[in-house]
Amino acid sequence: MSDDIVKAVGKLEANYEHLREHQQKLEASIEAMPKKINDMLAQELKNQITTLNADITVKIGKVQSELELKLGRVESELPKKWVFYLWAFSTMFALFSLMFGFGYFVYNQTDKNKPNIDIVDSINTTNQLLTDSLVQQNKTMVDTTSPQTEKKVQP
Repeated sequence: MSDDIVKAVGKLEANYEHLREHQQKLEASIEAMPKKINDMLAQELKNQITTLNADITVKIGKVQSELELKLGRVESELPKKWVFYLWAFSTMFALFSLMFGFGYFVYNQTDKNKPNIDIVDSINTTNQLLTDSLVQQNKTMVDTTSPQTEKKVQP
């Protein structure tokens, strides 16, 4: 019986050691788990990005071919429309230029015939000052024939 107990204790110790090793392996794998999860997520993201890039490339190709077809139709219609648009724009520009030029001409003609009030006032003021100055000089004019006599002239 004691042999059985020793054997059972030996088995229990072996099981304990085995469980202890298994626990250490689990702890190591738990520590490595975030890296594995990150690697798996990164791989999944790469796969999704590759799939999306392929889908986008296919869609771009379809859109590009549709645009080329539409552009071909538009290019065939362009000469007719652009000739009309160019004619309409040039006609409108010419009419606008004529109207503006005529208006500018009329404005300049009417403006030149009107006297500038500020200039007329300044000329009148200058004339009045000159007249006053001449009158003052005439009042105190010196007779040049007699050197010391001063002759007063009545205005």
